[in-house]
Amino acid sequence: MVELTLDRIVNLAGDWTDGSRASEQFREIIEDEQTTTEEIEAYLQEAINGSEPYHNKALQDLVNNFGRRLGFEIEYGVYQGRSDTIGYDGHWISTATDDDTHLVVETKTNTAYSIDPGQAGEYMAQFVDEHEVNREQVYGLYVIGEGDVETVSQTVLGSQYRDRMRVITAQRLLDLLEIQEDSGLRHDQVVDVLLPINAVDVGQLVGLVQDVIEFRARRLICHHPYSGTGDTVSGGLRR
Repeated sequence: MVELTLDRIVNLAGDWTDGSRASEQFREIIEDEQTTTEEIEAYLQEAINGSEPYHNKALQDLVNNFGRRLGFEIEYGVYQGRSDTIGYDGHWISTATDDDTHLVVETKTNTAYSIDPGQAGEYMAQFVDEHEVNREQVYGLYVIGEGDVETVSQTVLGSQYRDRMRVITAQRLLDLLEIQEDSGLRHDQVVDVLLPINAVDVGQLVGLVQDVIEFRARRLICHHPYSGTGDTVSGGLRR
């Protein structure tokens, strides 16, 4: 159970801004290895359901923490855009491939307002120019708190970024983390799920993987000789 809620962090530490004590304290909590996935999920629900600006900032930090727990090297983005830095919400790096793969992450609490893929696309282009990496190494990832993900996916599909941008909900990203923890999914497999060929809504793939794992688990239970599905006697022999 999360005892130090987002509201309480702000009450104790003050305004939640770039470099603030509130931000630092929250990141310390979620980066602590003792903080469980269940506690992270509680923070996620509080951030999505909240209406204050700091709820949006907490969601941004949580999404980046998901990336870290999934095996990426992560760089937290800025809460408020500045002229001296790229305005993305997060930067994830995977070294699972010969050339590092970079994810430029944008977090949206909901889809109440239309989402323009060009925003993340501009950040991607700036990143390529500033870091002198190959364009093929850089992808965009929109993480949505809640709302109409299908519309966002269709918007991306209709844009020039359809081959370089992916969409997923924060909950599906958390589901992927739980799959990794439960099944031992390797980091390179995580990258394959998040960056598939010819798919934009990668949350659907996470859901499919989750369904397959649950189906296999049910089959194992049903076919286990000692599962209680048939009458048995001592020693496991059927009557």
